[in-house]
Amino acid sequence: MTLYLWLKLLHILSSTILFGTGIRTACNLWLAHKTQDTHIIATTARYVVLADYFRYFRYWFCLGWPAFISLIIVFYLMTNKPM
Repeated sequence: MTLYLWLKLLHILSSTILFGTGIRTACNLWLAHKTQDTHIIATTARYVVLADYFRYFRYWFCLGWPAFISLIIVFYLMTNKPM
């Protein structure tokens, strides 16, 4: 497989995992709200917010820096074309 296909596969798998965990935390909070118990809702909401924070922070940190550096390299190459 080429590098493009490997990156495409990685992108599809990571986006599926991210979407699936988002749906799962939303279902957990929805089920907690159906109980009408404020203690269960507060505890579940605390864990949902914590899980969302760590999930997005990890993805943004791990994927954001390489993307930012790649963008800087592209801009550098656009302005300083090697002869």
